[in-house]
Amino acid sequence: MAIIFMDGFDLYSATVPVSRRWSGGGLVAGRFGGQALSTTTGNQSLTLGSFNSTLAVGFAWNRSSFQAKTLIFSFNNSLSGFQQTMCSISIEISGAVTWDGPSGSGATASSVPGLIATNTWHYYEVELTRSTTTGTIKVYLDGVQIISKTNVNTGTTDIDYLSLQGGNGNVGVSFDDMYCVNVATRLGECRIDTLRPTADTATKGWTPNSGTTNFSRVSEETSDGDTTFNSATVVGTKDLFAIADLPVTPTTIFAVQPVLVARKDNTALSQLCVDVVSGSATVQGAVNSLTSTYSYHVDTLVADPNTGAAWTATAVNALQLGYEILL
Repeated sequence: MAIIFMDGFDLYSATVPVSRRWSGGGLVAGRFGGQALSTTTGNQSLTLGSFNSTLAVGFAWNRSSFQAKTLIFSFNNSLSGFQQTMCSISIEISGAVTWDGPSGSGATASSVPGLIATNTWHYYEVELTRSTTTGTIKVYLDGVQIISKTNVNTGTTDIDYLSLQGGNGNVGVSFDDMYCVNVATRLGECRIDTLRPTADTATKGWTPNSGTTNFSRVSEETSDGDTTFNSATVVGTKDLFAIADLPVTPTTIFAVQPVLVARKDNTALSQLCVDVVSGSATVQGAVNSLTSTYSYHVDTLVADPNTGAAWTATAVNALQLGYEILL
C-alpha cells in the first residue's frame, strides 16, 4: 500500500495559500481544531497522477444545509482536456448517500435515507476497484458500510485527479482529514494532527531573521512567509528540531508527513530536503528545487526508519525533524 496523499489543511495561510497544492478554496475551523478546506465558492481539485486499478479515499465532510442531490466528491480524468467523472459521491435531500459510476454508464447505488445530519462532521470512505464489468464500489459512513456493489461498471479510464465539490448555491461546505491510497482497502476514520517545532537541537546551522532560536522562526500556526524565517547559503547546512507530542495516542499511525515551506531569494538553482531523525536512523526526504515563491514540499514516511515497522506514538513524539541545503 502506498499513501498517495493526506491533508489536514492546517498549514495553509494567506502567505502560502491552499492554491499552492489544490486548485483553490477557503479555510474554516477544522473538526479537531486547526483548519478545514471550504469549497463553498467552487469545486477544488488535486492532481493525483494516473491510476486505473484500485483506490481508496477517506475524508471528513460537513455542511450547514442540503439541496436536492448535492455532489460532494468525485474521481475524474482529463484526457485530451476533456474532463470526465469516473466515480462520484452525492448527498440526496433525503439524507441518503449516492454513488454514481463513470459518466454515461448508468451505474448507480444509494444508501437508505436519513443518514446525514447538517452541521455535523461525517467521515466518508470509498473503496474502488476499476472494471467495466467486474468493478466494485464500497462506501462507508462513520465506519459503517452503507453501499456495496459488485460486478458493475466502474470504468478503466485513468483517474488523474480528484475533485471536492462546492459552489452552485451550496453553503457551509467543509472538508478535513483526507487521505488517498492506491489499494481498494480503507484505512478507517483518520485524523491528521500537525506537530510543530518546540525546541532547537545541537544541529543548528541556519540563521534566524530575529532572535537566537531557530525553532521560533518556523513554529507558527500557519506559514507567515518573510515575517519569521531561517536562512542559509552553504551546502550541507542543517537545522534539526524537537517537535510537539501527539495530542492523542492513536491506535494506528499510518504515516508521518514532513512538510517544508521554503523559497529561494536568488537566481541560482537551489535545492533543499527534509531530514528525519528517529532513534539511530537519519534519512533524507526528496530533493526539492526551490522557486522564488513560497511553496509546500511534502514527504510521506509510512514506516519508522529506525525499525522498519509501523510508527508508534513513542517514536513520533521522540522525532527530530529539520531541513538541509543540497545545492
